Amino acid sequence: MSEMIERVARVLCKADDEPWEKLAETAGDPSRESYRCMARGAIEAMREPIKEVMVSDDYDDQLFDLHRRDDAAGIWRTLIDRALA
Repeated sequence: MSEMIERVARVLCKADDEPWEKLAETAGDPSRESYRCMARGAIEAMREPIKEVMVSDDYDDQLFDLHRRDDAAGIWRTLIDRALA
């Protein structure tokens, strides 16, 4: 289980006003696992960077050319994949 998945699962649980510590960890109770599945889905949804992430007004377009954007997108995907591992 990825630490990032666990972190996101706990945040989702907190957003539902559920105390993580009180959710059962038994094989027959899907409570925590349900939050982990939602967390995995949320992280997977972020795998493809959106334009706003890849383009910034802070960068001169000539300095942050298409090649560098492709590199940055690849790094982004790798980081998300590692968060899911």
